[in-house]
Amino acid sequence: MAETGWLDEWEGGGAEGSAPALPAAGLPLAEMVRAHEGALNGWLADARATIRERFAGEVEALRSLAAGIEVRDAAGMDAALGLSVRIDGVLKAVERQRKDVVGPPNAYVKAVNAAVKAITEPLDGILRGLKVKMADHQREAYLAEQARLREEQARREAALKAEREAWERSQAELQKSDPAAVPEPMPAILAAGAPPEPSKTVRGESGRLTLVETWTFAVEDPALVPREFLAVDERAVRDAVKAGVREIPGVRIYAEMTPRLGR
Repeated sequence: MAETGWLDEWEGGGAEGSAPALPAAGLPLAEMVRAHEGALNGWLADARATIRERFAGEVEALRSLAAGIEVRDAAGMDAALGLSVRIDGVLKAVERQRKDVVGPPNAYVKAVNAAVKAITEPLDGILRGLKVKMADHQREAYLAEQARLREEQARREAALKAEREAWERSQAELQKSDPAAVPEPMPAILAAGAPPEPSKTVRGESGRLTLVETWTFAVEDPALVPREFLAVDERAVRDAVKAGVREIPGVRIYAEMTPRLGR
């Protein structure tokens, strides 16, 4: 498998056997991907086969050797240590092979993401700015309409109250002038009810904008926040322990023994 990466071949410098390059610019992206899908799958299959053929047998051999080792004395410890160093070397070799294989695809993904980000990042900023402008306008319009409806509601309630009080005064005057008079029935006076809710949606020729109410928060005084909403800063604790701190109230600090291979 050749070492030349995809990016080199994109620029005209690829070698035979390297990962496939993109076709000439101008083709739809879906066609560009499909054009080399078969070659890409074949290249990946070769990479998997290379790794499997090189290391699969060694894994089984090392598994068998490890199963036969018992660490009960110095000789067993020496055998386990030697095999551990060997396995560690195989792991590093596999990792080097992995990096060789995924390097070109990762460079491809990184390059595509960078190209896409160069387009989407400014567009996202433009869109956010427009949303802020529209939201500010719609919020002001919503609040103004809400205030207008509340004022209209207050006028309706005041009118109903005045009508009710006028009826009560007329009945009081009637009873005063003629105690034997039969009171007039109270006219049906409808309650004003709750004020209507203004629309949160604005519709245009090409779309619509809706104000969505979401609850959020801002911490103003951390000292007043209840304990159940607080979290331990584990990173700060870890840094303090690494720096030599051995006593922190509410924290158990202890040592762990872990094996570390060396040569």
